[in-house]
Amino acid sequence: MIQQEWIAQQIQTLVQFVARLFFGKDTIEYQIVDVENLTETDRLFNEINRLLDDNKIGEAENLLFENIDQSDHRYLLLAIAFYQRINRFSDEELEDADFSRDEVYSGLMDIVQEYGLPKII
Repeated sequence: MIQQEWIAQQIQTLVQFVARLFFGKDTIEYQIVDVENLTETDRLFNEINRLLDDNKIGEAENLLFENIDQSDHRYLLLAIAFYQRINRFSDEELEDADFSRDEVYSGLMDIVQEYGLPKII
């Protein structure tokens, strides 16, 4: 349990680091600005949230990676918000979705590397 808490804290620290580095913010929150004119990232955000609401974390993560666009930092914002959200899930919720805290950390690391942050982070 202590190890899982430590990993969760590492994930949160990485989320905060990326938020500051890329967006100049202390926290990350993806927001849909214009519900009448959804962007591709807005649609992806909605679909990912539907999957998360259905406890389909793996499918949501796959969808995220299938659609990531490294030239657009809104996708990074969306990805970081995704990992921040699932990091808040309890260990039991993750287990029920056949997902682990280690997978959350690994996926987050893969995303930040997609955007050019060194592996050392």
